[in-house]
Amino acid sequence: MDKEVNTIAPKKTLIVNYRELRIGGIETYLAKLMLYSANQGYRVIWLTTEKAYKRCHFKDIVDHPRVERVILKGKSSVNWLKHDKISFQDEEHVTMFSVTPMTFMQAEQIREYTKNVASFNHFMALPHFTGSDYFPERTFKTKLYRKRWYNYMKKIATILVENDCVRAFSMKHLDFFEENYGVKIENKQEKILKKINLIKDYPDSYFEEKAQKRQDEFRIVTCGRFDFPHKGYILGLLDEYAELKKKYTQLKLVVIGYGKDGARVDEKIAQMSPEAQKDIEIVGAVSPFDLYDYFEEGHLNIGLAGALFDGAICAIPSLCARHYCEDCEVYGFISDMEGTYLRDEPALRLQPFIEKLIEISDDEYINQAKRDFQRAKELKTNYPEYLFEQQNKSSQSVIKGCLKLRAKKLSLLKVLTSKMYKLPGYESEKK
Repeated sequence: MDKEVNTIAPKKTLIVNYRELRIGGIETYLAKLMLYSANQGYRVIWLTTEKAYKRCHFKDIVDHPRVERVILKGKSSVNWLKHDKISFQDEEHVTMFSVTPMTFMQAEQIREYTKNVASFNHFMALPHFTGSDYFPERTFKTKLYRKRWYNYMKKIATILVENDCVRAFSMKHLDFFEENYGVKIENKQEKILKKINLIKDYPDSYFEEKAQKRQDEFRIVTCGRFDFPHKGYILGLLDEYAELKKKYTQLKLVVIGYGKDGARVDEKIAQMSPEAQKDIEIVGAVSPFDLYDYFEEGHLNIGLAGALFDGAICAIPSLCARHYCEDCEVYGFISDMEGTYLRDEPALRLQPFIEKLIEISDDEYINQAKRDFQRAKELKTNYPEYLFEQQNKSSQSVIKGCLKLRAKKLSLLKVLTSKMYKLPGYESEKK
């Protein structure tokens, strides 16, 4: 008798090493990846804490029967990712995502104690290009400590690049990582994570209806965390809206967002005329699966990074905003742009673009919406499976022995130093 052939595909496992899954760009990406993986029948493991689970904004996803919660115990800076060991089977192909260097180094202990899986790939997905969370040596203000820990992190960065562990949400994040540590990342375009979108097709009637209703209501939609000056364009957009509202009474503004600088948004709105105030809506935190409902009601999307394309795939004209600027400057419609969609160089005034969209013919408006929609579809993937096809050079842990001991020391020092800087009267040497 011929030997029976096993046709069952190798088991795939996703590990998300990110404690907090609240509303935000990183969180939305990881939540969508978890949902996709669970629906594909893959094993999904989420490293979190009891507190983070209780305030998670994606309960439908994290409570999915295929999602396993591994609860971390105590402070990770002290206990170094203390958790009950995870059991794996021989046939599992494991892919793990971490978002900061410290959490990456902590999670490498899972690869260290896991010996029997078919493969184990671990990626650090950089979501930003500044800050001590992503460049840990910047925690320290004294030159001696900063230089000492910079040299250590430069060694870690070199190891991660050599083992092909580094990924990012933008080319800019990779550029800054290279520049900061003097490393060279090969084939950078392939290391940028593509958004996970379910892009649907829209009938001609969808575009026609939007174009025809612009004179009765012109709804501007933007989505971003209230974190200024990083997303300061939101403050500038409020100013532009208040001014344009005097001329175009049909204008409405929908702002989807929340964050630590919400008070500044409230202050801006309080200074507007009653007519402008009544037609502005601050939505707050929205599930990514409800987000598209707001964009589909809009006539213009203004944003940057991932949120820019969340609107563009809903087939409305989409303007790319400048970040780290509290005026609302834009680089144009995404179908007219080349290169990165996350920029901070001087850009153009917003007002002429809004006036153009209100005043052009229906056919011109429809053409702009379709062009931006087509560009979004060209740039964004509906094939998250590519993430499970990427591989490190080695499946072995790259943080062990002396490197691991120093990483533990750095983690503890980061916490102690951050607390010390907050003490009254404490002064440190400036860099």
